[in-house]
Amino acid sequence: MTPKALGRPRPIFFGASPLAALTVGPAGKRVDFDMARILVVDDEPVIRAIIRETLEKKGHTVDCAADGQEGLLSLSEAAYDILVCDLLMPVREGIETIRDARRLYPSISIVVVTGGSPWMPSGFLDKAKAFGANRAMTKPLDMDEFGRVIDELLSAPVSAPAPRTMP
Repeated sequence: MTPKALGRPRPIFFGASPLAALTVGPAGKRVDFDMARILVVDDEPVIRAIIRETLEKKGHTVDCAADGQEGLLSLSEAAYDILVCDLLMPVREGIETIRDARRLYPSISIVVVTGGSPWMPSGFLDKAKAFGANRAMTKPLDMDEFGRVIDELLSAPVSAPAPRTMP
């Protein structure tokens, strides 16, 4: 049974998703990964639309948010299997968002996607992984590779990297 099969509940919870146990099978592997619930957080509407379309074609349920603050609110209102998050956004940037998402929802898989910028420090994608991202990808995204990353995360044993604290 997946979150989609449960009729999209809107509980408010902290810690691991209450539905996470329903989507984990033998040996700690997720089941029914073709029907995952995914949250896309990116300030660029075109990027959100492209990612949403790609994931919906694969059978996933996709919700979107325009910044990290909206993203964390969405995470508090529904159970997600994967968070796809940009790094450079207004209101609440990506490192803060993934750090808090990892702390509040330790079983969620996190994919960072970013186009970078001239002022982005080198090693920023590594920093995103240190703060809790499972994978980091640069824009423009190779959508075939992105799809493989999503499939890998959904079929992998449920585990989360430990987040670091903000210096």
